[in-house]
Amino acid sequence: MIIVGIISVLNFYNVITGQNIRLIIHSRKVKVKLNWPFNKNYLPKLRVYNPMVQNLTDATFGELIKETPKVVVKYYADWCGSCRLFAPKFRRMSEDPANAGVKFLEVNAEENPEARKMGGVSNLPFIAVFKDGERVTGEATSKEEFVQQLIASLGA
Repeated sequence: MIIVGIISVLNFYNVITGQNIRLIIHSRKVKVKLNWPFNKNYLPKLRVYNPMVQNLTDATFGELIKETPKVVVKYYADWCGSCRLFAPKFRRMSEDPANAGVKFLEVNAEENPEARKMGGVSNLPFIAVFKDGERVTGEATSKEEFVQQLIASLGA
């Protein structure tokens, strides 16, 4: 699995720079030499990490909420176990093509009191939806289905 990740990163480097790379992978039993590039049909599909969920602070929160028409904000805390469990679901929802017109944001509720106040946070994890800079609704939840209902309230 690690080798596939290394190959993907090196393939990306090759595509960007056009340079040939010689990759040597050492293991306890195996030494593999690959002259780069090799047949790209055998490489895994390259997936460039593009964070769909943006982490905000008080300084950037107000501006981004006003300039983006449809926004879903997840408020979390580092100590919150439910917040950590809900994070992968929230990221998966942000990558869903059905939610393409919606911006997904995360805010640490403990470190950003102004953003927390704008969202009306009462408990964590808290999801607030904003439309054209105004808060539409918000609810403390970690249920994916309920968050989809909040997104539907934006008219997405």
